[in-house]
Amino acid sequence: MKKIYMILGGLLLTMFASHCFAEEYTVGVCGVQSENSTNIGYILICKDDNYPNGWRSKNGCPYHGFVGWDLSAFQGKSMYATALTAFSLDKQVTIRLNIDWKTCIGTDIYTFDHTQIIRIIK
Repeated sequence: MKKIYMILGGLLLTMFASHCFAEEYTVGVCGVQSENSTNIGYILICKDDNYPNGWRSKNGCPYHGFVGWDLSAFQGKSMYATALTAFSLDKQVTIRLNIDWKTCIGTDIYTFDHTQIIRIIK
């Protein structure tokens, strides 16, 4: 019986440990770029009171400052348009990251946090 509880406990721990959770961050957009060869869009997050030293990866990605997304994915181009609009109007955006300490996007050399949502803040 003790062995069964240990196995069940281990399974539950594994399920919870591997489960990621989403967090939202409100950030300023200091730059927008796209990369045709990789089909990735990026925003450069502004340094401000919330991020006086600049954006640091929340997922342990090796490079900081930018957040990216897949332009070919559903709504990827709309996300780019939203980021460009926020940049042009000097508005903040909300980004959502899945925090699992491994979700990064980029090339073999540079990888950054991967977002699935970009929302303009009024």
